[in-house]
Amino acid sequence: MKIIATPSRTKEILEKFDLFAKKNYGQNFLTEPGIVSKIAKHAVVSDHTIVIEIGPGIGALTQMLSQEAKKVIAYEIDERLPEVLAYSLEDCDNVDVVFNDFLQSDIVDDVAQLREHQKFRQDLAKMLQKLDNSRPNEAKNRKIMKILERTGKEIYNELK
Repeated sequence: MKIIATPSRTKEILEKFDLFAKKNYGQNFLTEPGIVSKIAKHAVVSDHTIVIEIGPGIGALTQMLSQEAKKVIAYEIDERLPEVLAYSLEDCDNVDVVFNDFLQSDIVDDVAQLREHQKFRQDLAKMLQKLDNSRPNEAKNRKIMKILERTGKEIYNELK
């Protein structure tokens, strides 16, 4: 598996698909594998964790998350990226990419399918505990909190 988060691999993918960063999506392409690996390791609670990623781009962080997590569900709004992500993440069997605006998605249904897994329930409770004292102020963070409240409130209370 070729690591995506390198300057040469990123350049290769961008050139192959004639891509550039769209500023209106706030796109940045991660090209330092050590940093991307650290982010993935710190984001994943255990090898049973199911990660929801918002904006996988060309898949640099997604690839590293897939090596650490049980499953990665990535939401991508950029209509240019289906072919790119199919190519760059072809070796990542535990990644599902949903091509939709995360803020417009009903991911409660997506998450509900995963709630049956006990380990997911425990990981969700741990994540809720970490977020318990946070005060999100961006639309994305409000959406995340809303989803976590709807899908995990009873789990959090049960495991408190």
